[in-house]
Amino acid sequence: MNPMHHLLKNAVVEKTYHHSNRANSKTWTDVKQIRALLKDGISQEDIAEKWECSVSSIQAINRNACFYDPAWKPIESKHKYGHCKLTVRDVRRIREQISEGVPVERIAIKFKVAKNTIINIRDGNAWKDTH
Repeated sequence: MNPMHHLLKNAVVEKTYHHSNRANSKTWTDVKQIRALLKDGISQEDIAEKWECSVSSIQAINRNACFYDPAWKPIESKHKYGHCKLTVRDVRRIREQISEGVPVERIAIKFKVAKNTIINIRDGNAWKDTH
């Protein structure tokens, strides 16, 4: 193993993460706040929107690819299945919007899922264990 690699893995090392066409440098304070939001179950999409960065930037912070901290344990997906687009929080929001009479098509577009996904949530065929 490269001695420098070992040194980097065992020390807290600040790296900046670049995305899109502009650099988006975060500070350790920013990263601590982002990781606190991740621990609280806030979706990576919502965090990215709040911090005006890409979801991949949030994912990199979560998996310790940048701002390495040996004490940080990446937050596992809150999904029943790792490939789900929706979080429990999203499903609760969807149910609220359904109860408010928001059209299924509009909800599907907002959450970037198929119309049938929203219908299945509405009809109790999907996310049955989430209330």
